[in-house]
Amino acid sequence: MRLRTVIYMFMCTMISIINCYGQETAKPNLGDMQKADSTWYKIELKDGTSLTANILTQDQKTMIVSTQSLPRLELALDQIVSVNKIQAVNIKSGEYRFPNPNETRYLFAPSAINLKKGEGYYQNTYLLLHSFNYGITDNFSIGGGFEFLSTIGLIGDSYFNPICFITPKLGFQVQEKLYLGVGMLIGNVPGITPLIMSYVLGTYGDTEDNITLGIGMSSAELNLPKSPVYAISGMTRISKRMSLITENWILPLDIYKPIFSYGIRFSGEQMSADFALINNGDFAEDFILGIPYVDFVVKF
Repeated sequence: MRLRTVIYMFMCTMISIINCYGQETAKPNLGDMQKADSTWYKIELKDGTSLTANILTQDQKTMIVSTQSLPRLELALDQIVSVNKIQAVNIKSGEYRFPNPNETRYLFAPSAINLKKGEGYYQNTYLLLHSFNYGITDNFSIGGGFEFLSTIGLIGDSYFNPICFITPKLGFQVQEKLYLGVGMLIGNVPGITPLIMSYVLGTYGDTEDNITLGIGMSSAELNLPKSPVYAISGMTRISKRMSLITENWILPLDIYKPIFSYGIRFSGEQMSADFALINNGDFAEDFILGIPYVDFVVKF
């Protein structure tokens, strides 16, 4: 079964809504960009113009390119700000799409795909939970965060006992569409100190369409059965600016019912916003569709 079909099955309740509102206007066809013998680039000019083009020739002063509509266009090198190769994954149905600005995380849970060296992002959840992640190398990233109300003494028994955490992660691409990762969540939570969870991740797909299985084990004294926690998550990009996303947790069944979620991610070139609903058997008694979840991410 194809990956896209699997992910769509996870979020079948969302598809009818997106089909009504997620349509985009027709774009010029860039089908030639998919040919193996043709490398395409995104070229940014000083006047703000952005071109998707082949580079035909280049000398010390001039670059000659070919676009879908112009077979030959001459550019002065001193007017070019940047030239970046376009990855094949960013060409869908003959259309160029900017890279996913939040490819390493679903809602709460990470994928095995890692940030590149020097990449980072800031995430805000419910306006209260603040977190940061940064790529130290292409395979190792580290993040951390805190919850605002506990920081100013509104949660917990003592005045200053903030909810905070750090999250180191290793991630490797082992095949074309297979990523493996390991990581830890080390946190301070009032009444549960320290909270340490180790996890392993396996992601199948690419940065735009993928599914991840995560298995974690906590070492905190939670008076819970020492059984693994499973997370099954996925995302699929359905248009230039919209993706479907799901994140689902299988907890020790004697204590908690499984938690599932489904939602929409809206993306720009350097930021994204998630609007989702989180539900399980207990939540559904009061919230039929689920509890609303909102976050936004800014990549840097």
